[in-house]
Amino acid sequence: MDQLASLSRSGGHAANEDALLDFKVQEKFRAHIENKLRTFWDREASTGLGEFDEVSIDDKQRWFVLNDVLLLLRKLREALMSSQRVDDFAVEVYELSARIALQTSNHTHFISSLSRLVPDLYVAHDLALSSSSSTASLPSSSKPPPAPTKPSERSPLPPTTTPTASSLAVSLSNLSISTSPPSIPSSSNRTLYTSLLLIYHLTHLSSPPSYLSLLACLPSRFFPPSSFSPIPPLVLRAQLSSSYSAFQRLLSSPHVHPLERICLGFGSEQRRIKAWKVVRASYLDVGPRDLEWLGERVLGLKKGGNDGGVEGWLKEKGVEAGENGRWAIRKGKD
Repeated sequence: MDQLASLSRSGGHAANEDALLDFKVQEKFRAHIENKLRTFWDREASTGLGEFDEVSIDDKQRWFVLNDVLLLLRKLREALMSSQRVDDFAVEVYELSARIALQTSNHTHFISSLSRLVPDLYVAHDLALSSSSSTASLPSSSKPPPAPTKPSERSPLPPTTTPTASSLAVSLSNLSISTSPPSIPSSSNRTLYTSLLLIYHLTHLSSPPSYLSLLACLPSRFFPPSSFSPIPPLVLRAQLSSSYSAFQRLLSSPHVHPLERICLGFGSEQRRIKAWKVVRASYLDVGPRDLEWLGERVLGLKKGGNDGGVEGWLKEKGVEAGENGRWAIRKGKD
C-alpha cells in the first residue's frame, strides 16, 4: 500500500498512478493507515502519550512515525480531490489529516487540510446528503440522472453581515468559559475543527481581520451559531485587549479541547516577549509568591523546572534575585 503512486508526483509514468481514484482502494488505503496508527498508539499507551497530545520534533522517533502517516494522508487527500469524493469518508480523512498535522506542528499540512475542510468540504458534504435524500424521496420514474459533485466549487452563500466594532466589543465583553466543556456532536467534529481554524488565524497568523473574514464566509445554514465553540471568541478578546493572563487561563482550562490547547500554544513566544515589555516597564519587585504568578499567569513559564523556568527567563533578561529572594525588575533592554 505504501508504494501506491501519488497522483501529483507520479508524472504520469507510474503503473498504478490511477489506483487511488477507486473508492474501494481509497478505503483499503485508509485501513492501512489506521493499522499504522493503532500500532503506534498501542505501543505508546504505557508511556502516557495521549492520542490528542502534541509530539515535538525533538522527540524524533515518535515524530517521524506520525510524519510518515501524514505523508500517506496527503496522498489520500489528493486522491479524494481528484475523484471528487465528498462523503463521510472524505470528511474523516481531512479531519484526521488536520489532527495529525497539528500534533506534529506541520503548519503546511494543517492549513492545507483545514482550509479545504472548513467550509467547502463540510458544505459540499451536506449538500450531497440533502440531494441524495431528496432524490430518494422521488418516484423512480421522476428521478433525475445523477450529476457529478465538484467539491472545488463553493456553494452559493447566503448573505452575511460583518460585525461592527461596537457590536463586537459588546459581544466580547459578555463572553466567559462555561462550567462544562463545549458539546461536540459524536456524529460530527465540525465544531472542533472550525474552532481550530479560527484559533489558528488568531494565534499563529495573529490576524483578527482574517478571523472575522473566515466567520463571514461560514454560511449559517451549515454552521449555525449555536454549534460554535466558545473558545475562539475568548482568544479574540484576549488578543484585542492584550490580556496575556487571559491566554494563560485558556491554556490551563479543563474545558479547552487538547487540540485547541495545541493551537493556542502557537505564538506563545511572541506573546511572552510582548508581555515582558509590559512587565519590564512596570518596575516590579517580585517575591517568591509573586514569581509563580508572574511565570504561570503572565509569561507562561513554570517556576523551576529542568529548563530553568521563569527564573531562567529572568536571568537571561539580566534580572538577578536579591539577597532577600526578591527580583527587582527594572526597565532596560528587552
